[in-house]
Amino acid sequence: MKIIQVLLSQCIRLLTAGSHRQTLDRPSLLRLLRNFEERYGFLQGPIKVEEYNVDSGVTFLQGQYKNIFITKFALYRNGMLAEANVSTDEVDQFLDDVLSWSKKELGNVAFEEPTLRRAYLSQLEIELDIALSQFFKEFSEVGKHIAEFVRAYGQNTDEFEMSSLSLHCDILNLEPPKPGVAFSIARREGKQYTDGIYFASAPLKTSDHLRVLETFQTILASRLVDRR
Repeated sequence: MKIIQVLLSQCIRLLTAGSHRQTLDRPSLLRLLRNFEERYGFLQGPIKVEEYNVDSGVTFLQGQYKNIFITKFALYRNGMLAEANVSTDEVDQFLDDVLSWSKKELGNVAFEEPTLRRAYLSQLEIELDIALSQFFKEFSEVGKHIAEFVRAYGQNTDEFEMSSLSLHCDILNLEPPKPGVAFSIARREGKQYTDGIYFASAPLKTSDHLRVLETFQTILASRLVDRR
């Protein structure tokens, strides 16, 4: 397996108010947000009054932390979100810096992360040595059947094959925080199947995502060996 590029890394921190439980007044919040925008060099931040709303999210776009280009940051009443096209570890470094800096700015009313309550989204473009269709040959007859119908409609088509797979859990009865997206892997749009390029998404850190994908490819390879 080969990583071609990190398409998106999203890190979410669920936070509480500072240890003294003081309310962050509006002037302090506005000062913090303006200083924040300047500190990280965001090219776009809130302008209108209604955009300074921590319930819907106060959003900043196109900023930088060290050599990390932050595409989006949003502050909410109970947490914050950051997105970039680098690993989640690097985005976490940015969020750690934001929390450390905010404590210096606000003292005891700053946000805190008393327990580990985090969420992640990792989206990668990868190259796999094994096609999904090789692993799911049981569905080849279904693919042939679909192609027959499509040809009967007057369309040009090859035989359909397994092109994506996803895993998730039943989240309806789970208390938040809970995984918002499935683990999925699918043929990359705009790429020929012979290229072996896939879009991979998971509610995981980048490093954990890669470990799961390595396990996934190992399982595929072992199944193919067993069938020979």
